[in-house]
Amino acid sequence: MVMPYDISGINIVLVLTVSALSLLYFYSGIAVPVQLIPKGSLPRASENNSFLGAASGLLGGMGASIFLLGLLFKIMHWPFANIQIYIGLPMICLSLLVSLLQVRKNNLKIHNAMIKRMSVFALLGILLVLYPGSWDNYRYRNHPQYLHALNAWKADPGNQELRHTMEKELERMKAEDPK
Repeated sequence: MVMPYDISGINIVLVLTVSALSLLYFYSGIAVPVQLIPKGSLPRASENNSFLGAASGLLGGMGASIFLLGLLFKIMHWPFANIQIYIGLPMICLSLLVSLLQVRKNNLKIHNAMIKRMSVFALLGILLVLYPGSWDNYRYRNHPQYLHALNAWKADPGNQELRHTMEKELERMKAEDPK
């Protein structure tokens, strides 16, 4: 398995924190619009009983949750990362659009906060869609043999020979450049 970071234990921390953040967004996407949270503890997207406000919160929370899991899968080089990003990104963009419309209609603080948060997710998602693999190209720019082996394995992830070659290049790279 490819380890994106060389610090021992960082993969577990990354998986746990991104998963927890994803669960938090998923819960807030459901709890805030349907008013499961006690009144006064958090601002609500549906304070004025607006269907669009509730839909914006639901789309934003669920879209951010799916997108964050896709981002985690992308960082860890797990399969189906792009599918999750392609599902979460339109949901985030729709939430952003609805929040922009709601801000024009009634200037609620929750929509202003959603606009900021969803804009960051949308920008990151668009960059990931437009520049796939650029993170790896930047990170391993000084190790062209490993980068070539990694890209070959990504093109055919079922090929065990390519995976073995990629892992062998990773070990060679670590031996040449211990940090």
